[in-house]
Amino acid sequence: MKILITIGIVVLAGVVVYYGFRSRRMDDEAGRKEKAEEKPSGCASSLDGLKTEETRQQIVLPEDETIPYRENMAKLKEELYHFLNHGLRMMYRAYGENDWGSLEEIGDISEELYRKMQEIVKNLPEYAGSLVNELFSCMDFKDGSAGKTVVLKEKEKGRKAYLSFMMPFYPSYYPVFYEGGIRYSALLSPETLKLFSGLSGKKFRPGYRNRYRTGVRAFEWEKNRYKVFDKDGLMLCDAVFEDGKPVHGFGQIRKEDPKSPDWEIVQSGMWKDGIYESSTVRYEYKKAVK
Repeated sequence: MKILITIGIVVLAGVVVYYGFRSRRMDDEAGRKEKAEEKPSGCASSLDGLKTEETRQQIVLPEDETIPYRENMAKLKEELYHFLNHGLRMMYRAYGENDWGSLEEIGDISEELYRKMQEIVKNLPEYAGSLVNELFSCMDFKDGSAGKTVVLKEKEKGRKAYLSFMMPFYPSYYPVFYEGGIRYSALLSPETLKLFSGLSGKKFRPGYRNRYRTGVRAFEWEKNRYKVFDKDGLMLCDAVFEDGKPVHGFGQIRKEDPKSPDWEIVQSGMWKDGIYESSTVRYEYKKAVK
């Protein structure tokens, strides 16, 4: 009898342990299911937060980073390029014909370009901004039918600004180039062409098609040393230039005889540190002999 009671107690204890273990196991599985069900909900909440943050960032995006703003600024920069190209072409003609004093109206720009000009210039490379600022500092802007008419108000300052857009040797030999039919774009400096490229998105090559009507190449260069030729192939210089004049090397310079305007003084020889050192000085009659 005692044995039976003992066996019953053992069996009962085993049943209790078994069901207790099973209940705890079921509770653990239920907990894991609940966590698994909660996880997608948490991910969705995170994604919603990201979308909200993205939307918030789009709303506060600075004006100068929006696509419409950039597209509009690109159009205004291209307009500035066309204006500069047209204006410099006019100046090249006036300078070549020794008629700078009659130059007045340079062209027209839109009201919007006039308002945004400083913003455009501010975002240009320093050398490019200096070129544009120097040119516009001697201009006046008058109200016109389609915007602003740009007028050259300071002639001498404008002349110096114009020359800063050109090749370094241009001031010494411009009559030769103009009379020989060299296109103005071939004489624009590399810095000017970089400015034009930045404004228009086009590519430009310095010295492109720099030939006279005779087919002779007008100039060639290596680094900052230039060789310039006349329309018949006679070398006019092989020198380094500064402020439009030879400073080192061979150069031929013409200047009007102050006592007799029909004659020119021609200095042809070596220059050192900007000083004419040796060779020949001759007089040439400017007017063609009939």
